[in-house]
Amino acid sequence: MKIPIDEPLWRKCVLLCHRAQPKGNRTYGGTIDGVKVYFVSGPWIMLHHDMDFHAGGNGLEDKKLCRHDEVVIDYHEQRHEWPFNLYHELHERRDMVEGMSYDKAHERANNGEKQLRTRHGVGV
Repeated sequence: MKIPIDEPLWRKCVLLCHRAQPKGNRTYGGTIDGVKVYFVSGPWIMLHHDMDFHAGGNGLEDKKLCRHDEVVIDYHEQRHEWPFNLYHELHERRDMVEGMSYDKAHERANNGEKQLRTRHGVGV
């Protein structure tokens, strides 16, 4: 199943990540389409919240990780990874808001992320 990339969302992710200057355990990075984006220390999240945390998350997927109107991105990942992870989390969250199950939303977000990574030669 190949779904079209949400190009405006992708551009917003790239811009926000480019401007981000995270520090500490949790830093507000900005808002995209009404969703607050925080850059977090992944190792800190793993020690204090969830050992399975990897790269990012959203409040609809994990209510203990952040609020329903928030997504988090691990800034300990390489900086060039941030926009891909952010796109994934925002896309997944948007589908879940529209009533899609986590599993289906995650599959669709993975599909979009894979297309973007292929287009930009990241991880291929």
